[in-house]
Amino acid sequence: MINKKIISIISIISIISILFVLLFIFNDNNKCIDTDKYIDTDVIDNSDYYNEKYELYEEMCYNFVNEKLSKEYGVVYTNYLVSDKTLNYSTGHEILSESIGLMMLYAARTNNVNMFDNAYDYMNKNMFKEDNGILWRAEMVDNSMANCNASIDDLRIIRALIEGKKIFNTDKYDDSIISLSSDVLNNLTIDNYLISSHSFGDEFKNLNIEIAYLDLYTIKLLSSFDKRWNLLYNNSIVIIKSSRLPNIPLYYKSFDISKNEYKIDSDINMLDSLITMLHLSEVDLLGDEEYDWLKNSFHVNNKLYGHYYLDGETTYDYESSAVYAIAARIADEKNDTVFYDEIMKKLLNIQVKDNQSQIFGSFGNDDNLEVFSYDNLQSLVAFRRKYDKTSK
Repeated sequence: MINKKIISIISIISIISILFVLLFIFNDNNKCIDTDKYIDTDVIDNSDYYNEKYELYEEMCYNFVNEKLSKEYGVVYTNYLVSDKTLNYSTGHEILSESIGLMMLYAARTNNVNMFDNAYDYMNKNMFKEDNGILWRAEMVDNSMANCNASIDDLRIIRALIEGKKIFNTDKYDDSIISLSSDVLNNLTIDNYLISSHSFGDEFKNLNIEIAYLDLYTIKLLSSFDKRWNLLYNNSIVIIKSSRLPNIPLYYKSFDISKNEYKIDSDINMLDSLITMLHLSEVDLLGDEEYDWLKNSFHVNNKLYGHYYLDGETTYDYESSAVYAIAARIADEKNDTVFYDEIMKKLLNIQVKDNQSQIFGSFGNDDNLEVFSYDNLQSLVAFRRKYDKTSK
């Protein structure tokens, strides 16, 4: 009799335990996604465009950008939160040429001609200034007009147009490629060096070269449209190679042509150096020392920091989804699938997976709802692996 009671009690406890576990799993799955279920760093995937195990996360981010961060299809606000002021830097629901270019790149690499053309048409209608280039931002709250452009943003849009031409098998973008190429050469170069920005109507040129703006791959592509780019490509390589810092395999921020000297802030912005590494890797010029330092820094700290002191020590504990996205693209260029997966796992730790959140699917801050287009668009591009590099 006692044995039967004991058995009954044990059975009841077992049933309750099972129900509790099921309830926990249901609630947990309803609230968030377990990244370890999808991320397996031991799996090597040589997919041409993306790794299938990241498809869910890419779709989550894409849906957020398309549904909550866009003015219209393919045209992305710089921030999720609205701003009532126009400042010297981008805020609120302004539209950046930076975002237009990244969205066009992503659209080309997902074979989405409608998204590509919507972004392209918006740029032509609202941001392109004939004989000058592309406004760096539009849709300011005070209805003012930007009066300058940035070389890195113009080059990114040109690259997207060249990729779109190939992916969509069309010549419809040729006039824009040639026109923008000419505008950059006329307004954003001096003595065959690519300068950072140009103020429309200003006869004096900015004599500053941002090292991270030297997009070697696009410059090389443009040489097939205009041979004047060849010398600029060679000069850009010299500028980058000479910009290595003495105590750490990262890079100075800029080069002042008038003073013939390199400059840097009080610490190293990791994003700038990673973009420079990416540009080198895209033309097979990234050295082993730089790449090994990047991997070792990640493995020692189990993360990449947003800023470093000039001696290589970290300034403060700050991680950036854009930093991880760029690092993943570098690993992809190096055909290093293991490191790519390690970096992507860290990137996905930042993604908002609470489906009750207003910013579910984004790479943003769920506490204050800050979401920036750059972080999310760079992450989308990072999901898209190994676009055709045979033209290197």
